Order: sequence, then structure tokens, then C-alpha cells
Amino acid sequence: MKGKPMKDGTVEIREVDSALADDSLHALYKETRNPIYPWTVIASRSFGNRENKLPDWVLDYLGLAVTEIMRFSYLAVREPIGKKNVNEILVRALGFTSDRGVPAAFGQFGKRTRDLTLGNAAAARLHNGKCRNATEAYLAVAVDFGEAWGREISVRTVERAYKIYKEATKQ
Repeated sequence: MKGKPMKDGTVEIREVDSALADDSLHALYKETRNPIYPWTVIASRSFGNRENKLPDWVLDYLGLAVTEIMRFSYLAVREPIGKKNVNEILVRALGFTSDRGVPAAFGQFGKRTRDLTLGNAAAARLHNGKCRNATEAYLAVAVDFGEAWGREISVRTVERAYKIYKEATKQ
């Protein structure tokens, strides 16, 4: 999450991971049960962080998902499973549905990633000495990201995001 945002408003996974340690992702996963957090750790290992083994909590998540997938594969021996059902089974097994069946994981993760991205950018502005005060840093981040993402971002949004970032990274 260093530097300016990408033009399409995305942040590469290796940049997302740079702002959050495995412990922070684990805390977020425990709080939300959002499967994107273990997948973030898995993705970080595929981008050059392979010397670190997957944490136990990620292996536990994968174990539960595999168990659920295998349960359905054994059921398929008795009765064929249609394509639609396979998709539903995989989505459910991987934890991408809420209690109401609405896939909320991506929206929740997107909001959290946005907050961490804006917060990290504000922290960088505050700590590199380019801004005289917090308000100036928040305004600069709001302008930079607003232009890059093609939408208005308020100073209040950046301020809130900075507080979230500080809490997530314990700064």
C-alpha cells in the first residue's frame, strides 16, 4: 500500500499484505469469519514469501473447507450433483456466504482494504514530514486517491481510515 493508488482503483495483493501482519489478518478473520483473510495470507506466500509456512489458523480454515468439499464429493457417489449445486457447494464450503446466503466477503474486504490503503497513505504522509499536520495529510490523501479512483473522497473518510489503520497495525 505504498505510493499512489493504481489507476483502476485496485491495490496489488502484495501491497495489501505489506500493511497487515499474519497476526492482524488472523484477528480480522476471528472477528469477521471473512474467508478473504486466510486467502490473503495464502496469496502473500505465492508472491515470494514462501519461506514462511502457513499459520495454523489458515491451515485450520483450509482443513474445514476441504472437509466440507470432500463430504459433498462422497455424497456425489450416491447422487449426481448439478453444476449449479457444485457452485453453491464450493462457495459455502469456502465460507463465502453469510447467514442470509449473500456473498458479503468481497464487499467487507473491499471496504477494509480501502480503509487500510487510505490509512497507510495518511500514515506515510504524517511520518515523512511532507505535511505539517494531520489535516493537511488527510486532505492530500483524499485528493490523490480521489483523482486516481475517479470519485470524491472526504477528509473525514481519510481521518476515519487512519484511525482504523492505526488500530489494525497497533501504531
